[in-house]
Amino acid sequence: MTFAQLINKAASISTHAEKHAVLKQITDVEMLKWALDYTKPFWVKAFNMPESYATEDASYDLFYNLCEQLNTRELTGNMAKFAIFKCLGQYTEETANVLANVLKKDLKCGASINTFRELFPHLKLPRFELMGAGKVDEKTKPKYPCWGEVKYDGNRMITYSTSKTLYWSRKGLPNVLGEGFDEYIAELANELQKHIPSTYGYVFDGETYGENFSETQQAKGKDSIAQKQKLNYYVFDFMPYEMWINENCPLTQIERTEIIRKSIDNLKTTKIKNANGRMLNNEQEAIAFYKEALSLGFEGLILKSLDGLYCWNMTSGTRGSEWLKWKPTIDVDLTIIGYEEGENKNAGKLGKFLVKGTDENGNVIESGVGGFKVSLDSFIDSLNELIDFDKNNLPKNKDQWFRELALKQFDLFKGKIVKIEAQELSKAKNSDVYSLRFPYVVAFRNDK
Repeated sequence: MTFAQLINKAASISTHAEKHAVLKQITDVEMLKWALDYTKPFWVKAFNMPESYATEDASYDLFYNLCEQLNTRELTGNMAKFAIFKCLGQYTEETANVLANVLKKDLKCGASINTFRELFPHLKLPRFELMGAGKVDEKTKPKYPCWGEVKYDGNRMITYSTSKTLYWSRKGLPNVLGEGFDEYIAELANELQKHIPSTYGYVFDGETYGENFSETQQAKGKDSIAQKQKLNYYVFDFMPYEMWINENCPLTQIERTEIIRKSIDNLKTTKIKNANGRMLNNEQEAIAFYKEALSLGFEGLILKSLDGLYCWNMTSGTRGSEWLKWKPTIDVDLTIIGYEEGENKNAGKLGKFLVKGTDENGNVIESGVGGFKVSLDSFIDSLNELIDFDKNNLPKNKDQWFRELALKQFDLFKGKIVKIEAQELSKAKNSDVYSLRFPYVVAFRNDK
């Protein structure tokens, strides 16, 4: 079977063992590397699919040549998009769709980069990982003193300042919001050489942010040159490139923070900024800063352990307490009225519940909820009241178990009331109906 056929077959299989058995049959090493190696970007954000397809597939060599030209930027802009359009038309529709996903760095077969790393260890596929924050809650509290920074509602951007400057999103995809920052990044790298010299360059971690969330999001558009120029880059962490690649940085949080803030203070440019932050010696100071951040329109705070090390844990599911995010939440009880099936790793399972109702202030809410706090006892206990199962003998991946269960037995959930936690209500312009931002189901309200 061809690469495309194997990927499509794997996408149609829901069980991990069977899916992995199919993926192991892939022998096309070059295609896997183009699809999964984030250090081989294509620099094309969007493109059109062909209007017609071939009845038989052309050689994959044609596609490999296109990948090389895109990666080296021999083809850019409209020429790149036309070349993609023309190349994909040389394959059957089934194959073209898979090749298009290769260009998008997302094979959409229900297997993560970590799965491919396990199945093909000899390829040594690089992983793109960064640091994520845990949450302040009843079980997890910050240790004082700590460093506190406002939480920007922006777009995470990792910057490689080496022989050339590369910008990545939190998912390891080329970040178009970095356009125009090259000279400022070079200035920052030169300043850092005075404090912590590096032969290979530096990696910066931060967020691009405009005056507000709306302005920040508008900058993502392909024709948003003016909006991109309004963005600033709030750099809150860094390390030498060699430490990042080896995922081993001995510098503590306070050491990294003091060095990067001092370096940014010495820059002539104002396009790269320090995050709004300060030392917090106790809970009272933290509460005061938290209230201040919310009054200024920020999401909340990120509280950082002074002696904490940088942890590459964003997607691992093991976020520790070195960084803790502190954001306000709202609780609302809404009725399940429908569902949407999942995609990618959730294919063949529940993607989200569709919910509707009103809050205590009478606001009408209609929203999708795709997050489920299956680790909470309240979630499992209330679910157990709806469906009989042995809650002491659940699979390791409770989230996937629940999504499969919920889709198969959705009739049992329809009409039920769920307790939802969300960051806030959101309302589109000229609409009287609200939706929820970052919602999670925390329990089923069997008492209502």
